[in-house]
Order: sequence, then structure tokens, then C-alpha cells
Amino acid sequence: MLLKEAQGQVCVLAIGIDAYDKSSGFPPLNTCSNDAIEVRNAFQDVWQLNADKNRLYTLTSKGDIKPSRGEIIKAINRLSNEVGPDDRLLLYYSGHGHRMKAEDGSDRFYLVPQDCYSDTEPDALILFDKILATINKSEAKLRILILDACMSGPDITGNKLLPAKYSPKYLAEYMQNTTGVAIISSSRADQTSTTQSPNPKLSLFTYYFIKALRGEQSALDDTMLLNINSLYEFISTEVHRRAKSYQKSQLPSINVQSSGVIIFGNFAQSILSPDSFDLEGYPVRTLAFKEKEGMDVKDVLTEIRRWSAYSEEYLEGKVNANLGSYLEETLGKKTSNLRRAMGFSVSDVSVSESSIAFPGGCYYCEYKASNIKTGTLITRLDIEKDWFARSSDIASIIESLDMTPDEMVLELEKDISPETMIPGLETRGWTITSQLQRKIVATASTYTLTAEYSRISFKGFTPRELFGDKINKDKTALASSVLALLTGVP
Repeated sequence: MLLKEAQGQVCVLAIGIDAYDKSSGFPPLNTCSNDAIEVRNAFQDVWQLNADKNRLYTLTSKGDIKPSRGEIIKAINRLSNEVGPDDRLLLYYSGHGHRMKAEDGSDRFYLVPQDCYSDTEPDALILFDKILATINKSEAKLRILILDACMSGPDITGNKLLPAKYSPKYLAEYMQNTTGVAIISSSRADQTSTTQSPNPKLSLFTYYFIKALRGEQSALDDTMLLNINSLYEFISTEVHRRAKSYQKSQLPSINVQSSGVIIFGNFAQSILSPDSFDLEGYPVRTLAFKEKEGMDVKDVLTEIRRWSAYSEEYLEGKVNANLGSYLEETLGKKTSNLRRAMGFSVSDVSVSESSIAFPGGCYYCEYKASNIKTGTLITRLDIEKDWFARSSDIASIIESLDMTPDEMVLELEKDISPETMIPGLETRGWTITSQLQRKIVATASTYTLTAEYSRISFKGFTPRELFGDKINKDKTALASSVLALLTGVP
């Protein structure tokens, strides 16, 4: 059983209310709509959270439908009715919270809708107990409520739910059987929740909640899971510390009533240390290796005398047109070595101009000019999917062609959104050094990773470290952890 399947999809309703009428007794706010939108975006972007993207809802002051009392109740009812027994339900609220004494003298907590008209009339508010009762009637295996509101804190109950370490199989079974409800709120019952944060568009509590959802490493447990307790410990520590720096007092609180582990997201590395860089089962179309070396035009075009008579582009084309003749002897030796090493028949391997074709692959050379007189000879080996289950043979092909590639490229079967890989990469020890919508660059030790829409390239790994009989398991695990991301990257 996969951890993702055991975890269950999460369905989200994020409510954010800014536009309060001052006459209601509740002043307008300025971050709550943004809070809700960014929470929804985190579940949309971070596939490790396993969200159902068709059931991610927002109800904010910035939307066409305003978060009135009736609309909030309707949205909560709709979400509760939609979720099934294998789903997780998450309700997020950012806005005013209010406490009042009931007729029996008990203390009651309310959420304040946008159309609230009085801070003393219960009918103008939404009793939190009724919201909880509605959610508890849902079939969801887990109900999670996140409240970023003043005076919202429940009492703290329960102990740590996740032991130090489980085997993946046991953890999956344990997660599947987890049921219950959890409430995390931004402050204690007698505290206010500040909107001041490192990001002026987000409240303090939600700023750190979103960091955790996006894979902040210090919010994960030692198995790289974002569970209810690791998330709460991270948020409470950071909110308390930052609020103190603002000369304010705020400490989030938690209430958990659950039969097992409550998991928000799975940022785990490969379950086992791999014995090779196994590409089977991943959306990789072609594996390519590249190497480069300097080259002089005169090595190929020996009769040139008047360099000024030719353009750089013309000479580049002429070199490539004559490259097969120039490399003929070298290509012949490589072809013979490849045939013997892999047991190919004579007809299986052929040389054409500056390339060698063989079953399930191709080796070819190309010249790229740097200036009129010099450039780079780029050698590339493409390995097709038929070889992916035979990793040691991949290493043998590379060695038979006498290659020492400095770059390995995964050509993908489908385009990806590179930025969505960032949380998973950072939790796996990669440091993001460049971040664009179309391309990200990450480093780990002496290794560099570049992810683009249709390809992912690695530099710093040698083939024998990832394939064959001289596997370096630490390095293989680092590279393989990137493959794990491809199973969920949209």
C-alpha cells in the first residue's frame, strides 16, 4: 500500500474575511482574504499534500460570493456532504473570532461572518460548536480545523501521536486506520492573533502554517512527514518567538482526538536506499549523457587560409558536414567496442555520418562554434526506455563508447511545472539557487540539478555511481529522490 493512498486525499475549504462593517463592533482586517487564498494555493501547488484539486474551495471578501453567515454555513455543509470515508476534510478560517457567555453561563466561541451586525447577538454570529457538529457528521476519515482568529484557542489535549519511526508498510497501514478530529488555532483563548508577520500580506500564524505546508524542513518529523505534531511544534515555536519580537504574546494551541497518526503531507525520501538509479515506472522518455571538449576548426577544415572570408555560422555548418569523415576511425573503434561489449550482431550496430545507431539508443556528435576558429565538440548518448530495467548495461554502453559524461539528462514524457518541485527538493537536501517559472536550479554538495518543463539534468554524478557494479548508495539515493518527485509533479 502506498503512503499516498493510505493518507487519503484532502478536501479544503479556506475562508478569509476582511471587510467587516465597523458598526458591527468588529474592525476591518487586511490579511485574511490573502491568508485563505494562499492556504488554498499551497494545497494546489504542493502535491505531497495529496489534495483533491477539484475540491479546493475558497470563500473570501475578495471573491464574487461574500462570506456571509448563510454562505459560510452553506459552504461548510457542501464540503461535509462531498467528502467520502477515505478523504480528509480541512476547514481553514481567517477572520475575527468572538467569545460570549451563554444563558447558562458557559463560555461560547463564535466565528464572525462578514455580514455580522452585532457583537452581542448570537444570531449575528456562527456558533463554532455547530460548525464542529456539521463537520463531525461527514464521512471523512479525518476532520482538521485551522483557525487564525482572536480568542480561538481550545484546550491542549493529547500526546505525541507519531512514534519516532515506523517502517513504510506499517506506517501506511497505521495511517489508513487513523480517524478523528484535530483543531489548531492561532492563539490561546485569552489572546489576540496578530496580522504582523515577515510577509505583510499574511497574518503571523498563517505565514508559518503555509511555510510548513510547503515543506519547511524544520516542520517535518525525522521520517520527512508533516504530521499534526511536527506541524504544531514548528508553528507554535515560530509564532511565539516572532510575536515576542513584536512585543506581543501569542501562542497557538491544539486539540487532537484521534485514533492514530494525522498526516498533512509526505515529503519522505525514497523508502529504501536504491541499488541503482532505477528509471522504471517514472515518466522519463529518454536518458541522455553528454560530454564536451574543445575543438579547433582547422582540425577538420585543414585548408582554410583566409579566416575573414567566412562567418562563424558558415564554418560551424561546414565542420558538422565533415565531422563524420574526421571522426570516421574513432567511430569505427567505438562501434566495434559497443558491439562486442553488448553482444550485438553486426547488423544491429551502424555508423551514419557522425552517429552510431544501436538497438534502443543512439550516439552522435555535434560541433558548436564559440568563435570563427574554435568551438566545442558535444557528444551525446541517448538511451531509450527499453534499457531502463537494465541499469548495469547502461553503464557498460557508456564505457564501451569511452565516454566520461559530465551531464545526465532525463527527457520527460510529459511537461512539468518546475516550481512545484521546490518543496520536495528542499526537504531532500537540495538548495534552490535559481527559481523561475520555467526553470529551477538546485545544488547539493558538488551536484547540480536543473529542472525545466520537459527535462531534468544532473551534473556531478558519474555513471558508475548510479548504474552498474560500483553503486554509491548515498549518491544514488540523492538522485533517485528526484525521481520520486516526478510521480506527483503536475
